[in-house]
Amino acid sequence: MSKKLYLFTARFPYVGAENFLEDEILFLSKKFEEVIIIPYKATTQGCRAVPGNCTIKAPIVEGKGGFLRQALFCPRTFVKLLNDFFSNRVFLSSKRFKVWLTAYAATNSILNSKVVRWIETDLKNDDVCYFYWGKWSNMLSVFWSGKAHFVSRFHGQWDLWEDEYDNYAPLRKDIANALDAAVFISGKGELYFQEHYPECSTRLFRLGTKDVGKVSSSTDGWLRVLSCSTVYPLKRVDLILQSVAEVSKTRKVEWTHLGGGEDYEKIREQVKKLENERFRARMLGQMSYSDVMEYYKNNPFDVFINLSTNEGIPVSIMEAASCDVPIVATNVGGTSEIVNEETGILVSENPTPNEVAEAILNIEKNRKDYAPRDFWGKNYMAEKNYEQFASFLSALSEK
Repeated sequence: MSKKLYLFTARFPYVGAENFLEDEILFLSKKFEEVIIIPYKATTQGCRAVPGNCTIKAPIVEGKGGFLRQALFCPRTFVKLLNDFFSNRVFLSSKRFKVWLTAYAATNSILNSKVVRWIETDLKNDDVCYFYWGKWSNMLSVFWSGKAHFVSRFHGQWDLWEDEYDNYAPLRKDIANALDAAVFISGKGELYFQEHYPECSTRLFRLGTKDVGKVSSSTDGWLRVLSCSTVYPLKRVDLILQSVAEVSKTRKVEWTHLGGGEDYEKIREQVKKLENERFRARMLGQMSYSDVMEYYKNNPFDVFINLSTNEGIPVSIMEAASCDVPIVATNVGGTSEIVNEETGILVSENPTPNEVAEAILNIEKNRKDYAPRDFWGKNYMAEKNYEQFASFLSALSEK
């Protein structure tokens, strides 16, 4: 019997989404004879290349029209989520109702999908369904219980923590009961889930990044600060700008940001107002994963910065650590598991620009005290982490 893995993603392998799966898919494809990738939606930027034994299915939802058609009603969803609606007293909380309504539409769209219906008829007991995110697609584990093996990753802000929705996640107890294992990218995330859903088997499988090699430090008198993220409110790129501008009061500093997003033009306008002979900035916009890695290899940097309001464990921080670049980051989510006295400095959840600036300057002053690449090698190397995780999934199909 051939080993078959169904990989449910948000948009991977489409370009511009879930870049970190580019590395993981290489290891998954070696452990299974066939890997079937099912994205929830597509991007408009085309598909990445995947290993030869990977099949890319049509997205579950194709365009807004497709979502509306699929999301309106499904009897299987209605029964399950109606019970959940009353048992969790969703009607008493606007936050709970909001996420319940989203779950209702998303689950309808999944169960009404042609590709999902095809998978359900083709599913075998030794197949493994791997849900890359801890929301929406992993609800299939409830509806397909007993038909295959089910594993769901949980990351952080978007798919794990429930406080944003009044401590509620639709059908999560049912999902916890249906999964063979819930896997986490951070120890904090795993502990949180164990406390809320002790009935579920959990495992810690960290993400990882490829070895880019050491990045050189600046030698021309400019302190170079790097950030890499989508430009939208959660990432607080505006606070990064304010903090680096604060550094420029005592030090010549150059800030480079990789990534685009909804607030990109707004931040660019702010940059124009703040640049001077002691502060210069380079906003390079959206870049492919391979281009980001090339940029890291070929440019000197002294400090990496991430000031998100919440995180799992940022892949961008793993990449910076692999390059031996010390990090300044907010103490949110699982970030403290990668930013520590060996790799950099944690600032408070809601830091002032002055607090962040002091941390940046402190790292420059004490650069010899940090060894981020060593810590990355022990904890976040892709080759080691993804090999272990792929072996774990493969072993499930033999049970």
